[in-house]
Amino acid sequence: GPEASNLTKLPLITGIAAKNPTPGNNVADEEIIRGLKAMHNLNLLSMFKKNPIESVHINSKSRITFLTKNKNIRVYMRPGMVQQSLKNLTLVIDTIEKYEPNLKHIDLSFKNKVVIKNRKILKK
Repeated sequence: GPEASNLTKLPLITGIAAKNPTPGNNVADEEIIRGLKAMHNLNLLSMFKKNPIESVHINSKSRITFLTKNKNIRVYMRPGMVQQSLKNLTLVIDTIEKYEPNLKHIDLSFKNKVVIKNRKILKK
């Protein structure tokens, strides 16, 4: 039914352990909420329309990793710099979109820098 189709759109959240989770209780702490908000904002960008971010991995207090639906692009971010990271990304999004088919990851962990890495293309 309609409920089942909505469940396939739920994000996968990994890397953080809830303390004493019980069914029906809210386990979303500040880190999870911040990660989900960042994921939502990334998915508003045109480059993620066809290949949205579907999972967030909270590695530690200093790193969040997002992964797209096709599992081909990772986005790295520092939790305390989400707004700055999103702002930096929007400044260079047009340039990054040109590399999108071969894009491996986007690293937004740096204060005034966006680092992208492309896949190695094997020449035949």
